[in-house]
Amino acid sequence: MSSESEQLCKILDLLLADEIDCGVAQDKIEKLTMTEFDDLYSNLHHYYTDEDIRKRDPEYKEFQVAELQKLIKHLKSGNIKSANRVFFCMFLKHIARHSNWTTTSSKSSWRAQFESNNN
Repeated sequence: MSSESEQLCKILDLLLADEIDCGVAQDKIEKLTMTEFDDLYSNLHHYYTDEDIRKRDPEYKEFQVAELQKLIKHLKSGNIKSANRVFFCMFLKHIARHSNWTTTSSKSSWRAQFESNNN
């Protein structure tokens, strides 16, 4: 496991244990290059932004926690390809399961989109 994978796992372990919230996790993850995790970067945004939904919907929380556990398992085993295929959005998971579709948004394209929307 690369140093960046280890750092990401530590952050996600803390998030899973409720020792940090999504905002803190996102800030820490934003400092990583995420070069190995192009798809994962955009998929994690679903987890961050769904924090309020998880509080209201126990079934959705169960789904997302299971996905987070799966992600951590893949990262710890060094299976980056499978880690990049973890989806925190039920709709995206359904689409990916029934097609060859994967996300194409990388960290750099998300940043570019964010910056263009906020300038």
